[in-house]
Amino acid sequence: TAEGRILYYARRYDQAIGWLRKAQRSNARFCACHRTLAASLTLSGDTEAAKVVAQDLLKLEPRFSVSTFTSWYPLQRKDDLERLASGLRLANLPK
Repeated sequence: TAEGRILYYARRYDQAIGWLRKAQRSNARFCACHRTLAASLTLSGDTEAAKVVAQDLLKLEPRFSVSTFTSWYPLQRKDDLERLASGLRLANLPK
């Protein structure tokens, strides 16, 4: 999923989605993949698919919230973190 995350941060969402879907098929319980995939789908315009991925994430991590996640997620560039948070919120994940 490193490739998917790299492509996500490069704002190449369609390519990121392909890698993240592949990673998801390899390990359906990998929460980091679900988070980045949900944001990628939202930011690429596929909000409905992002909501499905978000629901899958909540099944794996029922207490997930965007604010808690962003409080510890180690991104150096604040705009990258805000874009990720925005994508997650738009996927209907709890704030």
